[in-house]
Amino acid sequence: MSRNTKHILFAIAWLFSIAAAYFVGGFHGFTQGTTTELALCGPDAAHSVGVLTLLRAGKTDVAINLLELNLDSQLVSCIQIQHFYYSPFNLPIRFVFRDRPVQINAWSLGRVLKYREQYPPVAADSELRQELMQGLEAYRDAPKPNLGN
Repeated sequence: MSRNTKHILFAIAWLFSIAAAYFVGGFHGFTQGTTTELALCGPDAAHSVGVLTLLRAGKTDVAINLLELNLDSQLVSCIQIQHFYYSPFNLPIRFVFRDRPVQINAWSLGRVLKYREQYPPVAADSELRQELMQGLEAYRDAPKPNLGN
C-alpha cells in the first residue's frame, strides 16, 4: 500500500471517528436530558395539587387562571422546540416511532388552537399572545393521527 493511500485511509478513519463520537455523545446527552425531564415530575405534580386545592376550596377563578397561565407556558415551549424531534441525535427514537409523536403533537395543538380561539391566551404581553396564536395557526387543519398501528 502506498504512503498516499495510507494517509487517505487514515484521514477517512479519523473523519468517521469524529462523526461517530459526535453522534454517540449527542445521543447520550439527549437520552440523559429526556430521562431527567421524565424523572423530575415533582413541579408538575405540585402544580396539579395546587390547582386541585384551589378547586376544592371553591376558588375556581384562581384555579382556571393558573391552568391558563400553565397552558400558555407549555405552548411557548411546544411551539418553539418542536423541531428538535428531527435532531440527528434523535434517530433511534425517530426510527422506532417515526412521525407519530409529531402527528399527535400537531393534532393536539390543533385542539388547543380551537380552545384558544374561544378563550384567548392570558399572557400579560400582547406581543406574546399574538405570537402564540400565530404559532398555533399552523395546526388548524392537523388530521387526527391513526394510533392503531
